[in-house]
Amino acid sequence: MEDVALYKVNNNKPIEDITREEIIIGKAIQSANKVGLDKQTLFTALTLIKASAEEAK
Repeated sequence: MEDVALYKVNNNKPIEDITREEIIIGKAIQSANKVGLDKQTLFTALTLIKASAEEAK
Protein backbone atom coordinates (compact mmCIF):
# COMPACT_ATOMS: atom_id res chain seq x y z
CA MET A 1 0.00 0.00 0.00
CA GLU A 2 2.85 2.39 0.74
CA ASP A 3 4.22 1.91 -2.78
CA VAL A 4 0.86 2.85 -4.28
CA ALA A 5 0.53 5.94 -2.09
CA LEU A 6 4.09 7.00 -2.90
CA TYR A 7 3.44 6.55 -6.64
CA LYS A 8 0.30 8.65 -6.42
CA VAL A 9 2.02 11.43 -4.48
CA ASN A 10 4.99 11.48 -6.86
CA ASN A 11 2.71 11.58 -9.91
CA ASN A 12 0.18 14.11 -8.59
CA LYS A 13 -2.60 11.51 -8.50
CA PRO A 14 -5.37 11.63 -5.91
CA ILE A 15 -4.97 9.19 -3.04
CA GLU A 16 -8.64 8.25 -3.28
CA ASP A 17 -10.22 7.78 -6.69
CA ILE A 18 -13.96 7.26 -6.19
CA THR A 19 -14.60 6.78 -9.92
CA ARG A 20 -11.96 4.04 -10.10
CA GLU A 21 -13.36 2.41 -6.96
CA GLU A 22 -16.83 2.31 -8.52
CA ILE A 23 -15.42 0.60 -11.63
CA ILE A 24 -13.59 -1.98 -9.52
CA ILE A 25 -16.66 -2.64 -7.37
CA GLY A 26 -18.80 -3.04 -10.50
CA LYS A 27 -16.37 -5.60 -11.90
CA ALA A 28 -16.27 -7.41 -8.56
CA ILE A 29 -20.07 -7.62 -8.53
CA GLN A 30 -20.09 -9.03 -12.06
CA SER A 31 -17.49 -11.64 -11.10
CA ALA A 32 -19.38 -12.52 -7.93
CA ASN A 33 -22.59 -12.99 -9.90
CA LYS A 34 -20.83 -15.35 -12.33
CA VAL A 35 -19.75 -17.66 -9.51
CA GLY A 36 -22.97 -17.33 -7.51
CA LEU A 37 -21.54 -15.28 -4.63
CA ASP A 38 -24.15 -13.48 -2.58
CA LYS A 39 -24.09 -9.68 -3.00
CA GLN A 40 -24.22 -9.13 0.76
CA THR A 41 -21.17 -11.36 1.23
CA LEU A 42 -19.30 -9.38 -1.41
CA PHE A 43 -20.37 -6.07 0.14
CA THR A 44 -19.19 -7.23 3.57
CA ALA A 45 -15.84 -8.37 2.21
CA LEU A 46 -15.25 -5.12 0.31
CA THR A 47 -16.25 -3.07 3.35
CA LEU A 48 -13.77 -4.95 5.52
CA ILE A 49 -11.01 -4.59 2.93
CA LYS A 50 -11.60 -0.85 2.62
CA ALA A 51 -11.70 -0.38 6.40
CA SER A 52 -8.44 -2.29 6.73
CA ALA A 53 -6.81 -0.13 4.06
CA GLU A 54 -8.04 3.05 5.76
CA GLU A 55 -6.69 1.85 9.09
CA ALA A 56 -3.29 1.16 7.53
CA LYS A 57 -2.92 4.74 6.27
